[in-house]
Amino acid sequence: MTCSLTEPALAKAHKFLLRAQPPALEGEPLQTRQAALWQDFRVFDTPSDEWVPAYVAAALAETGESALATEAARHWWRALVSRDVPALGYRAGSARDADSTLWACRLAHLLGEQQHPAYARFVAFLRGCIRPDGGLATFPSARALAAQFPSQPRIRQGHGWTCSHVCVTAAALWLPEIAAIPDVTRFLVRAQTPEGYWNPYWWADREYATALAIESLARQQPDHADDGAQQAIAKGAQWLSGFPPGASAFRLALRVSGLAQARLSAFIPPLNELMELQLDDGSWPASARMRIPPLDSDHPDRRWNWDEHGTSFASIVLDQERIFTTATAVRALTACSKM
Repeated sequence: MTCSLTEPALAKAHKFLLRAQPPALEGEPLQTRQAALWQDFRVFDTPSDEWVPAYVAAALAETGESALATEAARHWWRALVSRDVPALGYRAGSARDADSTLWACRLAHLLGEQQHPAYARFVAFLRGCIRPDGGLATFPSARALAAQFPSQPRIRQGHGWTCSHVCVTAAALWLPEIAAIPDVTRFLVRAQTPEGYWNPYWWADREYATALAIESLARQQPDHADDGAQQAIAKGAQWLSGFPPGASAFRLALRVSGLAQARLSAFIPPLNELMELQLDDGSWPASARMRIPPLDSDHPDRRWNWDEHGTSFASIVLDQERIFTTATAVRALTACSKM
């Protein structure tokens, strides 16, 4: 039943994402192939050309049904690891970060590329981002950020952009190498709020961290999971299911994904809403709202005066190309098809 509902929408979304990438320039070095990568958002007036492609390619590889989608995902894996770098970043030349790197690792798993030399480097980088409390920081050191933002006030190690981030930890826990570290699971379970959601650092919508936390906790084997993991999944799913209609495509996709990963049929009403929002070209309206906290901000959820039109610190940036929202919807439809 679910497959019959999602297959046409998923096929249209694949076509949009495959059209969104210009023809691949095989054999060219990554630096000259930048324009061929999926690019979205404009942080500091610059689109992402490493993090977004890793995320989108992982979404396509996850479907496992379209040969074209899988080949596109393989192409971007090859492109992203074509340089000898320890990790990936928001864009080429930016500070290396755990969020971009973990999506490349997830892509590698989905493609069976864990034996690639880059994979070991990437996992080592992620391990280096684990803080004493068990959470993963997006950036491993304040020094790298000081080099990239010399005009900004310096931050102390373990604060702001270098402290534990729930949304990054939730996504990274999906990886077996990270899930094998018990402190990471314990951190994520502890980070859940009494209401049942998880607070993201980089996102304006709580559904992002909540859906990813449910997905990663549900992926763990029950005998290896923290004792509180199953209760956390149930509590998170209850929070996701308690919303009235009318959310954005991005938030709906995350609700659908989280509820489907929790194996609950409550995903069907938001799924119907999500499919009604799909545009004729196969995409969904841009609604992924990424926020850029000041470098030293430990609790961006407490800030109220975000600039919804800026691209710098204290701004909320939209995926204006609709690529990130569409990839998130693809992940949601894929989760439903596996129910």
